[in-house]
Amino acid sequence: MEHVRLMVSLLSIQKRGKEGEFNVNLDAYFGVQKAAKQLRMLNAQQFGDMLWQAMKNDGKTPSHDVYGNGDQAVVPEYLDSNHLIPSDDVDWVDEILRAAVVQSYNLSFTKADKKSNQLFSLGYYDQQGLVKFSDFKRVSGRFNSEYKLFDDHFRIGEKSLFLILGEQVSLTMPPWEELCMRLINSSLSRL
Repeated sequence: MEHVRLMVSLLSIQKRGKEGEFNVNLDAYFGVQKAAKQLRMLNAQQFGDMLWQAMKNDGKTPSHDVYGNGDQAVVPEYLDSNHLIPSDDVDWVDEILRAAVVQSYNLSFTKADKKSNQLFSLGYYDQQGLVKFSDFKRVSGRFNSEYKLFDDHFRIGEKSLFLILGEQVSLTMPPWEELCMRLINSSLSRL
């Protein structure tokens, strides 16, 4: 995908008006991105059973702060002694990932005659991240012009580009989501 974006940018920089014409062009697209494959998460009991089996395979007596001691892992009703944090099955991948909207709009004006050509364009790109709190936005503008002087023996021109980039990495992300993102990233790096 990066190669495609780079090629589009290079082609846009070289864009010029056609002689004798004034053109207005609008390119727009809208879409939704979704992760094609997601990790299947174990529920709380399956995770406890896996821990128990791993400890048994290592020749150890199964024991855990959450699942207790004994022949089987037991999911407690509450995770704390004050009975404030109930245990639950949470699919953390579903909690962190989302269907992400992506949209792009580009408006350009071109004009040319025998002695000059000009291009002015504005663009807006907005992509929600597949991972919550990882959005990206870009506003861009471009002005290209070229002037032919001395019977087309000398050309002078300029190409100007401005960009405003915005990337959302939220500092207000709930701690549990940040922890889950770290766990998922570390799990993915081991694959």
